[in-house]
Amino acid sequence: ELRDKPKLLMLCVYFAPSVLVWTSGLIKEAFIVTFLGVLLNALKNLIDNRKTVISVAIIILCLLFLYTIKIYLLIAFVPALLAFTLSIKNSNRLIFAKYLIICLAFLMAGWLIRVFIPSYDPLEIIRIKQDDFQKIALLAKSRIYLPVLDPTPLGLVRITPVAIHNALFRPVLISSSPLICIASVENWLIFLFIGCCLLFSKPLNEIHWNLVLMCLLYSLILFTLIGWITPEVGAIVRYKVPAIPFFLIAFLHVLDLDKMKRLNFLFLFTPNPAR
Repeated sequence: ELRDKPKLLMLCVYFAPSVLVWTSGLIKEAFIVTFLGVLLNALKNLIDNRKTVISVAIIILCLLFLYTIKIYLLIAFVPALLAFTLSIKNSNRLIFAKYLIICLAFLMAGWLIRVFIPSYDPLEIIRIKQDDFQKIALLAKSRIYLPVLDPTPLGLVRITPVAIHNALFRPVLISSSPLICIASVENWLIFLFIGCCLLFSKPLNEIHWNLVLMCLLYSLILFTLIGWITPEVGAIVRYKVPAIPFFLIAFLHVLDLDKMKRLNFLFLFTPNPAR
C-alpha cells in the first residue's frame, strides 16, 4: 500500500513536528512508536504466512510492552487491530459492519466490567485520572476547559464532544511557548492536508477501507481517551504523538494523486518513473 506515495508516507510517519520532537529522545513516546511499527510489521508477516511463530511472539511481546508502559494505548489499539485482522478478506460492506460490531462489543465489555467487578470501574478510573490532571494543570499556563467528569455513561457522553475537540484541534493559536507554537503550526498543516485529501479523494470503491478504518479507529479512540483526561495543552500534544502518523496515513490512503497533477509542487512527493 501507498507505494505510489513514498515521500508523502515518509513525511506522515517521520516528519510531523510533534512526532519529530517527542520521539527524538529516550522517552516513552520514542519507544511506543517503535514498538507499534514492529508490531504492525509482525502482523504483516503473519498475514503473509511468513515467520508465523516468530511473528506471533513479537505481537504478544509488543502488546505486553504497551500494557506495561501505557495501558490506554492498548485499549485504543486492540479494537482497531482486531477489526483489521478480522476484515482482511471482506467486502467493504462487511468491513464497516465488523468495525461497528467490534466497537459495540468493546463498549459493552467496558460496561460489563463495571457491573460485574464494581471494584474495577473504568469510569471511576477515568474520573480519578482527570482529577489528577486537573490539579496538575492548575499550575500550567496552557490549561484549557474540560468539564469535570460525572462517572456515569451519560456523564462520559456529555464531555466527549469537548474531549474530542481538545485533542483534535488544540492548540490552534500561537503561544509564547515554542513547543505550543510548533504544535499550533502542525495542527494547521494537518487541517490543510486533510482538506486536500478529501478534496482530491479517490472513488469510494477504490479506497482500502480496512486500513483507513483501522488507522482512524485507533487514532480517534486515543484522541478521545486523552481528551477525557487531560485539560492541559502541552500534555495533549505529547500524548497524542503515537496516533498522529496513523491519523495522517488514514487520509493519505484516500488521496488520489492523479487528480492533483495540475499542482506542480506535488511532483516533489511522487516517484519519478524515469529514475
